[in-house]
Amino acid sequence: MSRRIERLLRSATVAVLSAAVLSACSANDAGSNVPPFAAQIIALVQARDAVGLTALAELQSRACEVSVESDNQCAGRDPAGTIYRVFPAAACEGYWTRNVGLLMEAAVKSAGPPDAVARPGTVPQWAIDTDYPYGNQVVIFEALTDKAIPQAVALYLDTKSVRIVHAQIGCRRADQFLEPGSFEEAPTVIWRAPVDS
Repeated sequence: MSRRIERLLRSATVAVLSAAVLSACSANDAGSNVPPFAAQIIALVQARDAVGLTALAELQSRACEVSVESDNQCAGRDPAGTIYRVFPAAACEGYWTRNVGLLMEAAVKSAGPPDAVARPGTVPQWAIDTDYPYGNQVVIFEALTDKAIPQAVALYLDTKSVRIVHAQIGCRRADQFLEPGSFEEAPTVIWRAPVDS
């Protein structure tokens, strides 16, 4: 099958899944809707489509450093200042990765059902100073419970550029992503999955 046909099939599958997610979320949550780009992200995660998520990742150009404490270390014999295309990620601490595909693979393997869509709280000065983006929406997924170490997933989105701007896997339960945490104020919930009774 040609790459073009594969991309068309993937797009059609994501469109169908996005429509199903929007419909299910609307029906299950007293008429409120998941925003369209967030629904697309939910559909990709539920389809375990790491390739689709990777294609939506917004990479940044950043100079590498030779310091051991650096979160963007130079590889091999590359001199300090070599520009890499990297993506911001976090577990318990933030870092920059050159292997976005591997990161998104880990995200789809860790993510359980969607828990919430929110607007991040006020971004702290340290994040602004380091160009660590939080976008204007975050999609939060429960951790899969059948894993040895369950890890909730948060994918931060920029809905203007329609890109994923950073990802966090683990170090928090899904509900903890809705607390102030690193933000100066708590995120604002746009949609929350219904609680099973």
